Amino acid sequence: NPTFDLLNINSNIERKVLGLRIIDNIGRVVISHSITHGNSVIDISDLPKGVYYLIIDNQFQMHKIIKQ
Repeated sequence: NPTFDLLNINSNIERKVLGLRIIDNIGRVVISHSITHGNSVIDISDLPKGVYYLIIDNQFQMHKIIKQ
């Protein structure tokens, strides 16, 4: 689903801190963020429109983000 300004992240990971990175389509890290157990909001309003990827450290997960 496309987003405009905010990403809502819900985590039930039992680790105290989880690192997240958002990268652009050429692999540059454009946002680095840490979350704790529960919910977190990441503001992406400063990013230009395009396709990005959310990488969850140590979870081997990557999620596509479409910024409008």
